[in-house]
Parts: sequence; structure tokens; C-alpha cells
Amino acid sequence: MLRFVDAWFEGITLDAIAARSVDALYAAVCDQFELICEPRRLGEPHIRVHELDGREGHCDTALIAVADDMAFLVDTISMAVRETGADIDWMMHPIMRVARDESGVPCDIRSAAESTNHGDEESLVRLEFAAPTGLESDALVERVAHNLGDLQAVVGDWQAMRRQLQKVVAELDTVPSGVDIDECEQTQAFLRWLADDHFTLLGYRQREVQSGDNDAEVMVDTPGTSLGLLREDRAGLDPDGYVAPAAALDKYTQSARILVVAKANRRSWIHHAETMDVIAIKRMDDTGNVIGAHRFLGLFSGEAYAMSPRQIPLLRQKVRDVVARAALRPRSHSAKSLRYILETFPRDELFQSSEDELYNTVMGVLGMRETERLRLFMRRDRYARFFSCLVYMPRERYTLELREQIEGELARCLDGRAQESDAQFLRGALVRIHYQIAIEGDGEGDFDTRELEAHLMAATRAWPDRFAAAAQHAGSLMPAYARAFDAGYRERFSAEAAVDDARVLAGIDDGDTPVLQVIGVADGDVQLKLYGSGAEMPLSTTMPVLENFGLSVHTQRPYLIQRPGHAPQWIHEYEADHPQADALRDASRGESIAQAFAAVIAGTAENDGLNRLIISAGFTPRQVVLVRTITRYLLQTELPFSPDYIQEQLAGHADLVARFVALFEFRFGPDRAADDGAAPDQDEIAAMLDAVASLDADRVLRAFHGVINATLRTNYFQPDAHGQAKPYVSIKLDPRDMPELPRPLPMFETFVYAPEVEGVHLRGGKVARGGLRWSDRREDFRTEVLGLMKAQMVKNAVIVPVGAKGGFVVKNAPSEESREARQ
Repeated sequence: MLRFVDAWFEGITLDAIAARSVDALYAAVCDQFELICEPRRLGEPHIRVHELDGREGHCDTALIAVADDMAFLVDTISMAVRETGADIDWMMHPIMRVARDESGVPCDIRSAAESTNHGDEESLVRLEFAAPTGLESDALVERVAHNLGDLQAVVGDWQAMRRQLQKVVAELDTVPSGVDIDECEQTQAFLRWLADDHFTLLGYRQREVQSGDNDAEVMVDTPGTSLGLLREDRAGLDPDGYVAPAAALDKYTQSARILVVAKANRRSWIHHAETMDVIAIKRMDDTGNVIGAHRFLGLFSGEAYAMSPRQIPLLRQKVRDVVARAALRPRSHSAKSLRYILETFPRDELFQSSEDELYNTVMGVLGMRETERLRLFMRRDRYARFFSCLVYMPRERYTLELREQIEGELARCLDGRAQESDAQFLRGALVRIHYQIAIEGDGEGDFDTRELEAHLMAATRAWPDRFAAAAQHAGSLMPAYARAFDAGYRERFSAEAAVDDARVLAGIDDGDTPVLQVIGVADGDVQLKLYGSGAEMPLSTTMPVLENFGLSVHTQRPYLIQRPGHAPQWIHEYEADHPQADALRDASRGESIAQAFAAVIAGTAENDGLNRLIISAGFTPRQVVLVRTITRYLLQTELPFSPDYIQEQLAGHADLVARFVALFEFRFGPDRAADDGAAPDQDEIAAMLDAVASLDADRVLRAFHGVINATLRTNYFQPDAHGQAKPYVSIKLDPRDMPELPRPLPMFETFVYAPEVEGVHLRGGKVARGGLRWSDRREDFRTEVLGLMKAQMVKNAVIVPVGAKGGFVVKNAPSEESREARQ
């Protein structure tokens, strides 16, 4: 055990040790020792996944394994763990020399650094990670075991695949008739370069030409030639699925190329999680006829991607051909730029593009103007499996969001799905994004690259540019707003919506009352925006007002609009619930909400529950003022209910209250026809009153109806000097028609309502004498005035037959302001 512990910690860094407590390290060593002591046969990996106690950082799961030491072992196991969505936090990988007896039980364990006389090398792997939600441990163990089985096949056949590669090189020593000698030599040089550790061999299969149906030549696999991942005995083998169906491959058997480099259809689950590469070389007889093909499956090494293409056989000839065809003056600016483009061109594109495709693309890049916002270059894969798309744009435009947007547009327009994307920052303030879009079916559809490029330019136009275009289209030039909206707003709203919002903001100066707009109704949610300039309105001010409209706000999003040289402006977006949300699809109700909100904030209207009648009954703000006037009067008649309760009863019977208001407007409206046919049906109102179930509601509604019937005159319809509705409402009443009034009853009564004052005047007869009182009794000043009127009648008995008295209360007066100061 002690020798195992020494070997286990051999080579571990101090940082790795410091990342775990002594107890955790002890538990890890014990777990690994227990696993390595289990009987194990050669080629049989042992894998476990178990939970941790969670005390070590954020890791709660560990995977431990013992297997024959092989190349790419740790990479392969780590990839399987990462495929579950987990991030590996801690890793250990000691290598031991283990001697086992015939039953697989270890009889000697030593460090791999010691003599090779003590058994075969075995790798011990421990990975600790936070398990993603829904991780199935058994499935992970099965996946790791399967991948290690594939790795064992690859490692076991590596020498055979390498010999096969060398055999192909030797075959090309004899140049078949009709085949270009230079191409054969380039192919040989390229294959030797691959064998020089520039290509990780993962599989091999040989194919041969046979006669098929109707004597057509087809390629079929040669039995007994498969190696690595392409082994015939491998479970679930689908060799054609790695590249393309045989029918697609056969279309290129008669091409002039000896060697073809292509991308496979799948990512590797061994060594690196990248799309695998396929090297296909034709087999020809002495007369130059194609008799088959060699197919190697693998991955180009990292060094292959880092080397200059001028150092890679096959590519250097492509580069020379492009440079010669361009015929640029040596050492000129254009020649140097072309060389840079080729040096930094995506390596996979250099391998897979034909000479014509490569020339057309790099010359297009060379000809780009600095002012171009976006350029697109497309290449269809030779097997019609995917499109390779190169997008160039200025570095200042590049964002991850824009990259993903272009990816989505390409996938949608090409009717495919995005497989890979990679961005590279280039010299000259350019960014190149390489997309691979997989396509279904035969992939033979026609796509106009320039048309698709124009579509991408329109779809990805920078937000300020889209705003300017939308403003111009709308006939409004507002350049100051193009870059004024913050990132949160630009992410959520279109440029067209911003133009509408900018128009509203342009009409608001610093200190003006904020403007509310109902934007619409979506999925049962009422959407509103509040616009303002200067200091933002706090939620504590806004929420009570919106709630009294019956709106229950559940989402609020603030946005800042900052124009250079101007005071900051802002927009608050609200989403709210309302049981009658669909009623706000009527634009007039939204306008009424906006008007009422502005009046409340400005102090020219009161904020109470009667405002909910705007949505439920479709009232205008002025009609709500009428209802509020009558309600305030009823509170002075000793009706035994609180203001909130009366408001609740009226709002709960909005249809009936709407008929009351219609009756009032019919009786006193100057524009109403006075014929009986247009009058509201009093019998219908009576029937609706009889149908009210609640006694309290019945009493409130009948009292309200009684005030309307008792009204003799009103100034409700009179405009002020500016043609606007007067800020106060007065109604003259006949008290004899109101059964709720306490005795004695005056002959006439006038009630005046305004947001800042309420008053009443009681007159005992047509000719009466009395004064006016400033009352402090806001809740029952009419009772006070009624008592004073009775006293006045006694006092004036010898002067005039009856008395009169008026009184008022001032509401919302500043507490520090005295009566004397106000007078």
C-alpha cells in the first residue's frame, strides 16, 4: 500500500495537492487502490462513478478507472464526461506497472518509472466534477467503456494502419498510364507528411470497383481490410455514415484527382472532440483505370494547423497555382496581402477546396473594400453534405450575439443546421467567421451567394443603422436617438419600435409629466411603456396608480436613453395582468388610461379605485370624474360605508354604473337629442338594480342612481376658456328625491368637487340668507353645514323666512401652510 501511495503521488503538482484536503486525498487513494486490486484481464477496463460528500469545492461526483495504458486514454475518458455537460474540476492520472497472476489479481504494483521487469503499464484515472442534472451514472460508465473499446481497436491497429499508409506511398512509385507524374509525386509527399505524425490514424478501409446493376461500376468494401474504427467486427459500424453514402462517393470515382481530403460526418470521441478527416486515395491499374480506393479516417494534428501551407505538400502547390494565376506584381501591396490571406486561410478549406474554389474565394477577399459591412463566400461540400461559409466583417461589428444571429440565418436560408463555427481576428481590423452548415437530402438546390449575402447584411445591420433606416422610412430624421438607447433596449426591441418610442420621447422635455402608453395585449398580458425625461419615476409612485386601474404589474424593465448634450431620458416597460385584458385591444381605452395617468401624476385627478372603470366599463377620464363627484357626495350623506368599499361596489357593477352615466349624459348633455327614443331605459335599470344580490351593493347603487335622478343642473359639460373640461364639477340637487339624506331637507343643494377642494351649499328656500365656512371636517363637512343651516334659519327668522349655509374643505394642502398664508 505504501509503495502504491508513493507511486500515486509521483509527478503530481503542488497545486493539485493543495486543491484537495488531506481527507479527500486519502479517500481518493483508497478508492483507486481498491479498484486496482480487483481481478482484471488484459484489455478489460474497470470503471466506477460514485458520489462525493460535496465538501471539496463544488464537485459532487467522481469517475475512477483502471485500464491498460494507451495513447489518448485520458483525452477519451475526459471527452465522455464533458459530453454529459459536466466541467471537470480535478484530475489525477498516475501510471503503474502491475504484475497480475493468472486470475488477474495484482501480485506486484510499482511506479511506471521503475524497471520494466515488473509487469505491464496500467493507467489510473480519477476525474472529479459537478454532475449535471439528470446524469445517469450507469450510462456514463457504459459510454466510457465503449469509447475505451474503440480506443483499444485504434491503438491495436495503429501499426497496421501506418504500414498500410506506407504501402500506398509505395504503390505510387509506379505511375499509371495517363496519370500526371507531378500529381503522383505530390500525393506521395503528402502521404509521407501525414505519416510523420501530422495525422492521427483512427481507421482504414479498402474499397474496390465491381460491376453492379446494368453493368454500372460501383465501389464496395474489400473484406478483411478494415482497421481501427472501420473494423468490420465493430458493433454498430456504419462506415458510410462517417463520410457519405456509397452512391454519393461513387460520383467522384471518375474525377481527375488522385487524392481527396474531406470532412467526415461525425466528431471524434477519441483524442479530440473535432470533426474527423477522411483521406481517400484512388487505386489504379497499370493502364490508369480506377480499380478501387484507400480510405483513411483520422484527425490532423495541431502542428498541421499551425504550419504554413507553403510547408505542407499538396497545399504548397495549390498556393503556388493561386499566386501564379493572380499574376500580381511581386512585392506589391496586393501580392503581400494575398500571401497573408493564404497563410491565414482556414486550413480545412485549403485541404478541401478545389483550385478554382480557392482562387475565387481568396481573390474576393483581396478585393474587399474597407467600407464593406459584410462579405460571404460559400463552398458546397463535394459530397453535398454541408456548406462551408466564410463571413468577413469589420472587427468593430463583431459580437457573439451577431455571430449566433448569422449562424441562425444561414441555417434557415440553407435549410440545414449549424455544425461548427469558428471566429478568427485578422490583420486590418477584420474578423472571419467560418460556419459549417449541414444539409439534408441531396443538397442540390441552387443558392445565390450574393443574394444570401445581401440578406445577411440586411438581417445583421447594426442597430443604429437599422434605426436610421427605419426613421427615414417613417419620415422622421432623429440622428440623436440612433445610438442613444441602451444595450438592454436594443436587445429587446426592433429599430422600428425604437422610432415610435423616440417620437414620444422627442415631445417630452426635462421636468414634463411622464407619458404612459398601452402598447398592446399579448398572451393575456397588458404591455405598457412609461416615458420620461430627467429623474426617473420611482416604482413607489407608479405602482399605486397602475394598481388602481386594476392592473397587476408582474414585470418591469427600465431602459436609459442618453442623447449627447441632452438630459437623460428613460422608458419603463411594464407587463401586467388584468381580468379584462382583451378590452384594452380597443385603442380608445388605452388612450383613456394614458390621459388618466397623466392627470393623476400632475395632481389634476385623484388616484383611487374608480379609475378601474376605464378598463372595465370603457369610461373616459372625464366620466370617471363624474362618478367620483357623485361618490364623494354620497360619502357626505352619512351612507355607512367607507370610500374604498363604495368604490369596490361601483367597480364590481360596471355595466350598471355605465347606464347611470349614460342617463346623466342624456339628461344634461348639450349634444344629446331630447327625444324619448334616445333615453336610457329606466325599466331596464330598475330590473338590473333588482337583480343585485348584495344588500350593501344594492344600497350603494340605488343611492348613486338617486343622486342622478335628483340632479337639476350641472357644469359638467362646460369648457373652460381654453376649450378644456373644467377642473371642477358642480351639481345642483333636489334633496326631496334622495331618500338617504338626513333631515331636515333643504330646498336645494349644490355640491362641488375638485381634486383639491370639495364643498356644499344648502339652501332652505328660494330666498335664503347665510355665510360660507372653511371646514376641517373632511369626512362629514355636510353634517356640519346642515347644523349651521338650521341655526341660521332660527337666527334669521325675523329677517327672512329661511336660512342657508355653505362649507368647503381643502384637500392635500401642505401641512406647513396655515389658513392665513393660503388666504
